[in-house]
Amino acid sequence: MPSLLIVTQCCKSKESAELFPDMNVSILSKLSDWAREKLLRARELFRDRIYGVQDVTVLSLYVGYEYEVLNKRLIHDLYLRNTMDFIIISAGYGACF
Repeated sequence: MPSLLIVTQCCKSKESAELFPDMNVSILSKLSDWAREKLLRARELFRDRIYGVQDVTVLSLYVGYEYEVLNKRLIHDLYLRNTMDFIIISAGYGACF
């Protein structure tokens, strides 16, 4: 279990280019059948509000000032090592992991 949790807010500036192409951005395989079905139905309802043309990691999506000064590579590495969790609270997307 990670020993560090960072929770922060979203920002208006977004980019749809993936910074970490080696990372699977889908959480669908980790969800129960019930939760997966609910998420996929909800995505369809909000499809016209989703930014960009491809799914990207939350670290790649936001590019405002707070995210420019953030060491995204370090966060990515610590997340993959299960040392920390990183959550962004978004008005449009909810809690992004």
